[in-house]
Parts: sequence; structure tokens; C-alpha cells
Amino acid sequence: MRRLLMVFTLSIGFLSPSLPAAHAEVVTFPCTGGTYSVEMPASSITKDNGCSGNLIIDSSVKGIGDRAFQFSKITSVSIPSSVTNIGADAFSFSALNSVVIPNSVTSMGASAFSSSQITSAVISNALTTISYSAFGFTKNLTSVIIPVGVQTIGGSAFWFSGLSSVTIPNTVTTIESNAFTSTKLTKVDIPDSVKTIGYFAFDSNPSLTSITYCGARGDLPTAPTCPPDRKAILDAANKVAADKAAADKVVADAKAAADKVIADAKAAADRAAVQAVQDAKKLTIICKKGSTTKKVTGESPVCPSGYTNSQAKFLTFQAFSKCKLYKKDSSIAGIALLDNGMTLKFSYAGKYSSFMASAASYQDVACTLSVMKAPSFVTSQIDTTRALDGLQKASWGKVTSFWTYHPDNGLNISFNTL
Repeated sequence: MRRLLMVFTLSIGFLSPSLPAAHAEVVTFPCTGGTYSVEMPASSITKDNGCSGNLIIDSSVKGIGDRAFQFSKITSVSIPSSVTNIGADAFSFSALNSVVIPNSVTSMGASAFSSSQITSAVISNALTTISYSAFGFTKNLTSVIIPVGVQTIGGSAFWFSGLSSVTIPNTVTTIESNAFTSTKLTKVDIPDSVKTIGYFAFDSNPSLTSITYCGARGDLPTAPTCPPDRKAILDAANKVAADKAAADKVVADAKAAADKVIADAKAAADRAAVQAVQDAKKLTIICKKGSTTKKVTGESPVCPSGYTNSQAKFLTFQAFSKCKLYKKDSSIAGIALLDNGMTLKFSYAGKYSSFMASAASYQDVACTLSVMKAPSFVTSQIDTTRALDGLQKASWGKVTSFWTYHPDNGLNISFNTL
């Protein structure tokens, strides 16, 4: 049983009962030529203190921290299955020449083994990503098998390495930029599972003359070849996908058409309901006889004998009554009789009349102009008004009219009569 050297990093304040235990305990383990430090309770290696040669990491260690063995003189390492993560630059620039990353490791930081002396590496099959520059500049690494389970080969993962062969599993879907730039690869088989190939992923490889790949070309330095058997499988899969997409589209189009029929029917029903409400509106007049008043409501209401309607003398009221504009008495895109019958106002005439039952139409304006006996020069002026003409005015008899027009807002016009 190896003897453990335990060193505690304590401050004077740490011993005070009034202060919390803020300083982590650091334990050192022996190695050839020195020790390595492990921070507790995380059980993560933080520092190499002169280790060299073969290193056997204690089975209690759970993580290898950032830069833990950077520039270390260790030549090989035995990583226990208790380790779940390897930090950034953990073994970069070290003398390490071989490593077996156990399947317990689920994450690996950037440049973890970059610029080391590695000649062989067995990679954990629990990794889903080979991190950025994980094995970059490893000039002695000539071959690597990427395990099944890896989905992404990160940017610059193996760039400037000595790789002459690589095995990529069909779980990989993404090869990021510069992943295999400047290696000694002579051929590469990219599985059809790969859908994304980043810029320069296989660039600057003068010996790379053969690429087998049936997917979309991506950024490849030489034209890929697709074996007939793989192409047949891919074509069949694409046909199945295309047929399914076509069938799904038929179903979606049928549903959309059915939904539109239902929506149109509902819209028509809603419009009919609103129209029915509008059509049901009746005109109410106030009839007076001395100090007595009576309200009379109907389609064409008439005051009882001896009573008079004081509004009847106004052309604005006459148009409101004869053109049945009271059925569109609305403050929004409608018609309003104001000032005790002396003012008739149209809002946004023609803008919403095609789909809003209460909206004023150009036909309503035309009827009004007819009842008010507007001369032709007025109707012509209204018909030819442009947006840039601004506010327009016309007078005839006892009527004065103001209006503006804009194609986005329709016609806004008011009539005032004495």
C-alpha cells in the first residue's frame, strides 16, 4: 500500500472559530520524481509537482483539472475509471506518449493533449464531442479510432497532427472547421451520417487523394467518391424520406384546405351575424309639438300629426335617412350624424367596406352627394383627389364639404349644412 503524503493549506484565519472553512483541503499523492496535488472534496488534480515517467493516478481521483500536467515530464498515464472529466490543456506540451481515456470520462476540455508527444490514444466512448484542438500539434500521433458515440469532431481537433489514418464512426454528424487540417492523411472515409463539414476541415493535406463520402460535398479539398452500394442505400433512404414528405404535404394541404373551409364558413357566419345586426338598425327621430317630444323609430319614421322633426330641414339628415346611413352609424370606419343633424361625417370610406359590415362605402358617399344635389364639379373633384392634394373644400347652396384621401386610409369626408 502506497504511503500518502497529506499537506493541508491553512491560513491563520482558517483556525479562528469565528470564520467559515473557506479554504479547500489539498492532498498530495506520490509519483515518480515528485507528487501531484489533488483538491478536496472535488477530488480533482490541480498541479503536477515534478512527476515523470509512468504515472498511475489514484483511484480516488474524480477529475483532472485545467493545465494539471501541462509541460509535465510524464511519458504515460493510467487514468482510473473514477475520473469523469479532463480539463483544458490538462496534458498539453507534456512528454506523454500514450494514453487510454477510460469510458467514464464524459467531458474533455480544449487542447487537453495538444502539443504532447502522444503516439497512441484510446478515446472514451462516453464522449459526444472531441473538443477544440484536443490532439492538435501531436506530431507523433499517426492513427486514431474515434469511438462510436461521438457526434461532433471539434474545430482543429487533430490539426497539425501526424495522423495518416483515422476511423470516423457513423454516429458523427458534424466535423468542424480545421478538424484535420495539415495532417498526413492519404485517404478518409466520411460516413453518410455527417451532415456538416466546416471550412478547411481537411485542408492542407497534400497526401490526401481519396475521400469516400456520399453526402453533400461541403468544404472538401478533393472531389469525393460514393461507392455504388452506399449510393443505393442513400438513394433509397432519400426516396423514402421524399415519399414521406410528399405524403405529409398531401395530408397537410388537405388539412389546410379543410381548415380554410371551416375558417371561411365561420368568417361568413360572423359577417352575416354582424350584417344582420346592422340591417336591423332603425332610424330614430325626435318629434316636437310645443314642449312635448316623442321618439319615433322605424325604417322611414314619420312624426305624428301636429309634430315636427327639426332635423328634417337639413340635407345632411335627409341623406342620413334616405341613404339609410344610420345602419352604418359607427365611430370606426363608419358614418356619424353630429351637431343635432347638421354634420354628416364619413370615416375611412372605401377602406374596410369589403369585409366590415358597418364600414362606409364609396356608394354611400355617392348616395349622399346625390341627395344633397352636389354639382358635377364637386363630385369630379372628389373623384380625382390625390393623397398629395391634402385637405380639400367645396361649397354649394347651404352645404360645405371638407375631405382628404389616401390609398391606405380611404376617403374621409364631412358635410355641414345650415
